[in-house]
Amino acid sequence: MNTVLYLGAVQGIILVIALFFSRANRKANRILALFVLVLSFNCLFEAIESTSFYKRFPILIRIRWGNTLLFGPLIFLYVRALINHRFKIVLHFIPFFIAKLALIPFYMLSAEEKILSLNTANTSTTVSDDWYSIYFFPIISLFGFLQILFYLWQISKDLKMYDQQLFRWFSNVENIHLNWLKHSVWGLSVLTIVSFFYLLGELLLSSHIRHMGAYGGFALVLLIYAISYKAISQPDILSLFQNEKKTSDTPKHMNDQAN
Repeated sequence: MNTVLYLGAVQGIILVIALFFSRANRKANRILALFVLVLSFNCLFEAIESTSFYKRFPILIRIRWGNTLLFGPLIFLYVRALINHRFKIVLHFIPFFIAKLALIPFYMLSAEEKILSLNTANTSTTVSDDWYSIYFFPIISLFGFLQILFYLWQISKDLKMYDQQLFRWFSNVENIHLNWLKHSVWGLSVLTIVSFFYLLGELLLSSHIRHMGAYGGFALVLLIYAISYKAISQPDILSLFQNEKKTSDTPKHMNDQAN
């Protein structure tokens, strides 16, 4: 599995570069590039996480805690940018900033104190029996999944409104519909719900906290990467929208009424 995660991290970096320098949907794709970068970072740490690694680099212990709080906002902002909706960036990242601020006391510990927090008997090396592990980690993990579901719900509403606008104004929506994205949102929702209940079961039925199931995480990475490849191949939505609008002298519903 570690080999797969290493390959996933490398593939993610390639996708980040391709998304960042893509000309179509530039703003949206750069937001998606940031999402893939965070996901690749998590993949890399999932692969290299071990007691020996953290003893060599104790500054990195728990460095990725709270990163899941970026997933929901980034995919939401990607869709908003893709369909040309306005948004306020900072507000969406407040939970992430709060989580990182709460971790500052731990990050300020000495290297020796951080190493003592390692749990060699657990499947999660960085989760032990301190306050952060017992209370903080479960809270941000469960909240992160709920936050993702909330944003996916908001995305579904935005895409539904986008479809209504398309069918109201245009008779030919083949080039500007986002059915592939709607299907991706459904897939992400299913994976998030499964992951949420998996983690909840671990918290309630096990005396130790473990990471999300490897197969669920692998499926999530595959789906996000598939979305990224699709995003790279997409034409510029705004340009197509404007071109379609120029060819339509009147709204579609007005033409229907005239007939």
